[in-house]
Amino acid sequence: MEFLQAVSMIEQNGFLKYASQESRDSFLSMSRKRCYQEGEVLFHENETSELVFYLVSGAVSFTFHDKEGKSFILGIAADNTFIGELEVFNNGPRISQAIALQDSEVLAIKKMHFLEIFRKDASALFHFVNYYAKELDYLMRFSLVMNVEKRLALALVKLANLFGRESGQGICIQLPLTQETLAAMVGKPRQRVNRQLKAWELNDWITVKYREVTIHKLEELELFARVSD
Repeated sequence: MEFLQAVSMIEQNGFLKYASQESRDSFLSMSRKRCYQEGEVLFHENETSELVFYLVSGAVSFTFHDKEGKSFILGIAADNTFIGELEVFNNGPRISQAIALQDSEVLAIKKMHFLEIFRKDASALFHFVNYYAKELDYLMRFSLVMNVEKRLALALVKLANLFGRESGQGICIQLPLTQETLAAMVGKPRQRVNRQLKAWELNDWITVKYREVTIHKLEELELFARVSD
């Protein structure tokens, strides 16, 4: 997709759809296009937050490292999503490292311009808060799930909703997913994740190939994730 076409889609589907014309013009005029290749870092943990990114196309993961150096993926951003905005609101350093999971294009805007838009535009701010209310609901439910298998099911369902594309065999998650990535998302060893993926393959719920997951029975995964321990 051409970049200008993608930007046009932002105005139709992203937060700009709910913003005033003045806010749209300000955002697009103050932003600068940046391109990142798969594996490239947008920003590092503990960096000063000077920019906010808006993901036009691609996918970006947020990785946190504990004191022992273990990696945890806090989330994965899809198209029409802000990146690095929370630290701008709380005026703190970056809490995670942002890495492009695939070739990605973003709009980068300085935090002073970003904050000014939301100070002036209540409609855009309301949409922004509404989005994070939904994200917080998911994160709360995810954090309360102690069962690793259910956590994995929740993660796959969310990825399917964000990045899934219908194929002749099911919903293919359009991301270069490795077992290490999934393990970092659920916070458990790769071996345990691998064991559960194989069990679901035997039930014909999913198919796992090199860096690719296809879901055949999304409803079963959703039900599995909802059922109480």
